[in-house]
Amino acid sequence: MRCQKCERMLSEDEPVYRVGVGYDGALYCKLRCRSVGHVCENCRSHPYEPSRDSKPKPCGSCGRPVIDVGRRNPRKHVSCGPECKYKLYLALAKAKRRRPTKVCAICNMEFQPRRTDSKYCSALHRQKAYRQAVSTPP
Repeated sequence: MRCQKCERMLSEDEPVYRVGVGYDGALYCKLRCRSVGHVCENCRSHPYEPSRDSKPKPCGSCGRPVIDVGRRNPRKHVSCGPECKYKLYLALAKAKRRRPTKVCAICNMEFQPRRTDSKYCSALHRQKAYRQAVSTPP
């Protein structure tokens, strides 16, 4: 990851500072008109103050320490930059769509269903259950 102000390459364990940028600064133009910038320790405007800034939290995607400047309330999901933010929210959405495993009614094996109303692990077992139901008299 690069600092968005000085464009210096940051090491993997170096903290990233999320700073708010205004409409009247060179940093704002470099950030392609974003309201939040991700900068290194040298490029931030003031030193770390625990009373005003958040505690360092790991990035949800890569694990790099992230400090929100001027934000006391913790964020639910922390990311060190736009790329990690995209990866983090993509992983969260994928986990949300994942369905719980079920047990097949024929073979009693666990399987990952493709639909919420699946009862069988395969078309073969679905067909076997149908033939058993049809062949047994009521």
